[in-house]
Amino acid sequence: MVIREMLRNGVADKIIPWDDCAYIYNSLFNSHLIRSAGFFAAAANLNFAHVPLANIHGTLAMLLSGDRIWTPHLIPGFYLFLVVLSIFRSLRGAVIIAPIGFVLCVVSIPAFFLFASTLKTDFLAGAILFILVVEVFLVDGATFSVWRRLYTALLAALFVLCKPTAFYFPLLLGLVFVLQHLRDWSIEGRSALNRRRLAITAGLVLLPVLVYAAIVVPNLDFFRFYITQALSNPLWQSDIALRDRLLFYLPFATPARSWGGGLTSFLLIGFGFLVAVARHHMKRTDLAAACAIVVIVFACYAPLTISPQYSQQLGAPLAGSILALVLLALRIAMRDRWLQLPVATGLLVTSAVTFEMPVQRWIHWPGDSYSVDDVAQASQIVQDFSRTIIAQSPVHGPAIYLNHSPIPYFNFVIEIYRQSGAFVGMSQPYVFDPATIDRAVSSAHFVLLHDAPGTTDRYTDLGHKARAHILLRDDLFELARASIRQHNYVLYKVGPIPVTQ
Repeated sequence: MVIREMLRNGVADKIIPWDDCAYIYNSLFNSHLIRSAGFFAAAANLNFAHVPLANIHGTLAMLLSGDRIWTPHLIPGFYLFLVVLSIFRSLRGAVIIAPIGFVLCVVSIPAFFLFASTLKTDFLAGAILFILVVEVFLVDGATFSVWRRLYTALLAALFVLCKPTAFYFPLLLGLVFVLQHLRDWSIEGRSALNRRRLAITAGLVLLPVLVYAAIVVPNLDFFRFYITQALSNPLWQSDIALRDRLLFYLPFATPARSWGGGLTSFLLIGFGFLVAVARHHMKRTDLAAACAIVVIVFACYAPLTISPQYSQQLGAPLAGSILALVLLALRIAMRDRWLQLPVATGLLVTSAVTFEMPVQRWIHWPGDSYSVDDVAQASQIVQDFSRTIIAQSPVHGPAIYLNHSPIPYFNFVIEIYRQSGAFVGMSQPYVFDPATIDRAVSSAHFVLLHDAPGTTDRYTDLGHKARAHILLRDDLFELARASIRQHNYVLYKVGPIPVTQ
């Protein structure tokens, strides 16, 4: 269903959205290098640093599929399976419609479920943290077996690989495993403090730190530059009031687009939980798990309140931890045999009535709406301009300079690779610095400029300024132009303008 909706919205087959298009391009590049030189010879030049897990997924998909660009979108289905499995494992023994209802509830929450339709591992981090917390604190088991510890260790490594630039992730994971040990100590007493258990906990705490270091240390200059830009560049900063920042990620304070119809199910689960607690169905283990998960929720929330950025994807780990807490409440409600069927039935009904399938959109026009014709027209622009660049290029693999555009510009270079097998150098302005822009344009073979109808945001404003400055040059030769929704695209060749005879 997810893939069908993505194809219907043009995500996976026509226009690839930000930031998926960048990951697809990196994956094509990695796949090409590995096929050409072999993995070990190409390893030093592979592009994995920024979002390792997304690029690993994409590269594997390209290698296995022969560079079919839609195949990386199949991989989130594996994590969706793990999410569903963790829900059913945690509600083992409950009436079957309870986990089904909770799965429908989870699917309807964009702040969490968008991981299934995007390659952005920001969202996937929320799903992995949810699985990890459920496995550690909610799944029943007489012993925490070696295999379960290996499973949680693997989840921890994957979580760190989602976004190494989120430098609090290793600390968050260390906190999860420390809380796990404290939970065991609060229940088992001194038996939880034996050397073997302490050594295992120490190993689990160190694992994400070591994985993080293995990615960051060799690429320290890149991460220093990226984090500095993210924290200081006005393009990625959000000037909003503290109150709005504090409320943006919370379920009952955020817009419906972040939490969707899942909030109705939350109310029902909360009612069942309160009744079950009043009827003494909350165990000591539940209280310990609840305290641990609440600490994790606040640990996910605190960095968001001080970050200069705010966006839905940054809140995915918070959404995952909140959902784990809600699932714990449902577990407790399901222990009351008088409540089990009414609450489970109500959950299934409310989740079905409010069900929706949040899918990432390919483009963000003002008003955030588009039609099938827009998708087709934008795709045609990409194909036509790419053919023109290939035909007019003086080299195999030209350099292109672009300003900001609703059509993510990586779509052009992906299409050029698909048509010619050439990888293209590209750059764009991140700040309005005329000298830097001039140097970049002078070193490019082509310039692709977008002109939006009016200034709607800081990206468009920067694009207007860059475009106006670039058009002062006398070495641009127009090759093609096209329009979509009053958005104009003009392709120029850089160099001496030919003299007509």
